[in-house]
Amino acid sequence: MKRILLCVAAVLTAVASLSAQEGLSIPEEVFYLMPKFGRGTVIYRDQAPGQGLLNICALDNSIRFKDSKGVELALENPGSVVQVVIDGVTFLHLNDMFLRVCPLSGDVGIAVKREVLVMSDSKRGAYGMESQTTSVTEISSLSADGMIFNLNEVRDFPYRMTEIGYLYKSGAVMTPTKKNFQKCFPGKKDEIDAWFKEHKKAPTDREGLEALCRKWAE
Repeated sequence: MKRILLCVAAVLTAVASLSAQEGLSIPEEVFYLMPKFGRGTVIYRDQAPGQGLLNICALDNSIRFKDSKGVELALENPGSVVQVVIDGVTFLHLNDMFLRVCPLSGDVGIAVKREVLVMSDSKRGAYGMESQTTSVTEISSLSADGMIFNLNEVRDFPYRMTEIGYLYKSGAVMTPTKKNFQKCFPGKKDEIDAWFKEHKKAPTDREGLEALCRKWAE
């Protein structure tokens, strides 16, 4: 991907999804952005791509890979990573988060940001370190202090997963406003205008946003 055009402040501070998943223990399919490790490519801004057996951790947004012995490791210094492609699924690296691109029609789709929050008074990292950054009554991300987390060490924590949807077009990630919908679907400007006069605000959950986009992508 040659360019990523962002309304940065608006995109990553948009209202949260209307739906969330909660549980008493974190399952593998929530901890990772892909259901399993797959063949993938890491695309950098300033160096040659790297390949391997990859996944992405939703808790600390680290790129995970497995070595020749099957040991899970985390990629160091991912700051220059532009995107990661795993089994044909593209993830954009924006503001230290990975957004999953879900194509809909042509160069238009949605980009989904997953946030996994936990409630715990003690969070143990991959090397046995503890972070006392939140009390049991608070909700906090496990990415505190730049620590890397292991699924087996956090599996029993209660959690809340939220997925927030954004519009995606030709490398640009945008909040789902009337103006941005009309940029994505210029042939449906009148229909979009009429819809927003009635509904005022577009959904930000993945399912609702995708359904609305398909309505105008036809």
